[in-house]
Amino acid sequence: MNRVRNTNLFFLGLVLFYVLACFFIVPNLPRVLLEGNWSIVLGQMIIAIPVMIYLIIQKGKPLSYVSFKILRITDYCLLFLLTMCIIPVITLINAISMMFVENYLATELDNMNSNPLILNIVLVALIPAFVEEITFRGIIFGGYKESKTKYAIIGSALLFGLFHMNVNQFCYAFVMALLFGFIYEATGSILSTIFVHFVFNSNSVVLQKIMFLFEKLIYKMAETSEEYKELAEQLEESANETVTYADMLLTEKIGMIMSLGIPAIVGGVLAVLLLGFIAKRNNRLVHTKKLLYSFVGKEYIPNVVTEKEYTEDINESKQSKVFDVIFIISVIICIAFMIFLEIG
Repeated sequence: MNRVRNTNLFFLGLVLFYVLACFFIVPNLPRVLLEGNWSIVLGQMIIAIPVMIYLIIQKGKPLSYVSFKILRITDYCLLFLLTMCIIPVITLINAISMMFVENYLATELDNMNSNPLILNIVLVALIPAFVEEITFRGIIFGGYKESKTKYAIIGSALLFGLFHMNVNQFCYAFVMALLFGFIYEATGSILSTIFVHFVFNSNSVVLQKIMFLFEKLIYKMAETSEEYKELAEQLEESANETVTYADMLLTEKIGMIMSLGIPAIVGGVLAVLLLGFIAKRNNRLVHTKKLLYSFVGKEYIPNVVTEKEYTEDINESKQSKVFDVIFIISVIICIAFMIFLEIG
């Protein structure tokens, strides 16, 4: 049985374990494990347990397809800047999706405001970045590399988005995962995607904490000021509203998209330039260019004189198919469970 088939069977098992855990295990756990901090840990354990079982069955072989190449400090600095540039793009996608569905993550973060900042960073950024990257950019993307690289990126990104099990997170998680795939190929190391994932999640945690402290200050000032009291009442009303933009007027939606669109375009362009620079520093610019060209069905021919860098044949005819029957079954289960959660 080839690597791709094994990988698809692994994800199918992961999805089935997740669904069965939600129906039969989670409801029978002590209530304390289903609230606040423990619920975050529980969610990651539901991913980690099938991963460990799969690695034991495969005797650790899937990790042999994953590169843990050590990067330079300057690479991490550039990756940090790249993440900051891509955040406006993700913010735009998130805002558009919130016109139709609820933002569950924002609600979840609200419930963790009383935690110390460092604890929230560990729970929401550090643990998920490690567990999810080892799972999706490690085991799944690494397994799919037996097929064409572009299909490996698309397939692993689709599964990453779907596994969030809600429409809002799927929209931006899918785009993020596509970017993660390119970052992995540009650096040749999963440590880069773990770092970018960590920075992205940490940004949400830090901003949420700043907003919480700001609101706390407003409520305190409201005790002695009528002006702040009115502002506090407005904050109280907005806190009770569902996190969605569905009720906005069409003109308001257009205005919001335009205001978020400009930073997204600028940030996206800068992110692409940074990605190319990072790839060049890691002697993988030719490889990254060939990968980008393959996405539009073209072949990049490097200059044999000036572009003597690492590359691999990403356009060869590989027989392993990422999108097989097992893959499709897993996708259908994810979508069905997502719809069940939305309706329920």
